[in-house]
Amino acid sequence: MNISLSNCEIMVVDDTPESLKLLADLLISEGYRVRPTKAPRLALASAFDNPPTLILLDIKMPEMDGFEMCQRLKQDKRTAEVPVIFISALQEMRDQVRGFEVGGVDYISKPIQREEVLARVSAHLQLHMMQQHLAALVEEKTQQLQLDEQRFEALYRLSQMGEASEEELATYALETAVSMTDSEVGYLHFMNANQKHIDLYLWSEETIERRTAEPSSHLPLSEARIWADCIRTKRPAIHNNHPDLENKNGLPEGHFPLQRHMSVPIVDKEKIVAIIGVGDKPHPYSEDDARQLSLFGGSMWTIIFGHRKDALLKKSLMQTIQAFAMTLEQRDPYTAGHQRRVADLSCAIARELGLEQDMIEGIGMGGIIHDLGKISVPAEILNRPGKLSEPELAIIKLHPEVGYQILKDIDFPWPVVDMIHQHHERIDGSGYPYGLKGDEISFEARIMAVADVVEAMATDRPYRAGLGLDAALEELKRGRGKIYDPEVVDSCVRLFTEKGYSLDINR
Repeated sequence: MNISLSNCEIMVVDDTPESLKLLADLLISEGYRVRPTKAPRLALASAFDNPPTLILLDIKMPEMDGFEMCQRLKQDKRTAEVPVIFISALQEMRDQVRGFEVGGVDYISKPIQREEVLARVSAHLQLHMMQQHLAALVEEKTQQLQLDEQRFEALYRLSQMGEASEEELATYALETAVSMTDSEVGYLHFMNANQKHIDLYLWSEETIERRTAEPSSHLPLSEARIWADCIRTKRPAIHNNHPDLENKNGLPEGHFPLQRHMSVPIVDKEKIVAIIGVGDKPHPYSEDDARQLSLFGGSMWTIIFGHRKDALLKKSLMQTIQAFAMTLEQRDPYTAGHQRRVADLSCAIARELGLEQDMIEGIGMGGIIHDLGKISVPAEILNRPGKLSEPELAIIKLHPEVGYQILKDIDFPWPVVDMIHQHHERIDGSGYPYGLKGDEISFEARIMAVADVVEAMATDRPYRAGLGLDAALEELKRGRGKIYDPEVVDSCVRLFTEKGYSLDINR
């Protein structure tokens, strides 16, 4: 990752004028913006008011030493993520250790060496920028995940409205689309069978209140112009500057001016069957808005009008489940693929047990997101290469409960929530989070518990190398009938010892 030096401001704090000037001149000569100060308290206030990109900090200073200043920086959310490099004449190992304990990322001994200072500053700036980039990426993926969850939940609620009429279902779906895209107005219209007219079907409540006259029952495609761009191009159409467009005519009679507009085609068997559109979002529509509306529109059509209902609904469900899994893997690269391998092994065990295909599909879905709750675990704990402390282990052990809380209100067609909640329970009651025993644990969760143990022991983790498949199978045999379901253990062992099953660690 290339660093733009003009965007990097380095604060240098040193009470010795000569050292302060030396460091400042050195950094300025390399193109960095520098904020030098010899007063720790002023430096602290300045950092809180306008956080720098990185701080070079002396230790022995009057009124407040560098250790205390670093602690205060790390305790304030405005500066907690700013890298701090100590520069000091103190040579004792305990001073260096203390620097790392209070949150410093590096320690440079005086007298300073030009090349060393520049190399370490550059390295930590690179690392800091990369961390910020990854954090922004995770935030973006998390926001997409939240939208996916909203869409998924709306579709399932729609599928449960069995007694509602088609119009009631469509009205609920349209209002959901308006809300999901943070819009004010919306519509759902059909393409006529001749593909030359738009049959005007449904308007959102706000649209009905704002229109000035009753529209006609249909609009010729040749007259719709920009309003039907998504039909002509067969892809989402976004108009964020609608008032400035030259060719914005063709709105149905009684329509009102729009500031922004987005529409997507709904396709069934390679034929456009309908269009769903929204308008007047407070901020410009994005490609992700178009993606969400397209996915929602397609699945909505399947549910309401019965075309390929089961297949497309499961596809939409899988997309949402995969979005959950991808978000976790962005945060925890060391266990990327863990959930997929657990899902695959759980399904293989289920097939070995002779379970029905629908139940196997549900186990696969649960396996792909069984560690969803780890989204609440700080990344530095998930990825730490050393042994975790008891408090850190306690945080990780909360993940089944967190996953349960995230998904508990979603009406899955399988006991996915139970699998997530119970996959660390053990049949003798020694598991967590509730110490369930025997049949109190769902059979699907008992299968997943075995698969999870095998995968976790056989593959590498940040804190240890993989122990190997033999060790994992020995663990199952030791716990058979005590902490693991004996029937599940026997099936799992058979897969590896007799059926040639193997974990795909490259996946």
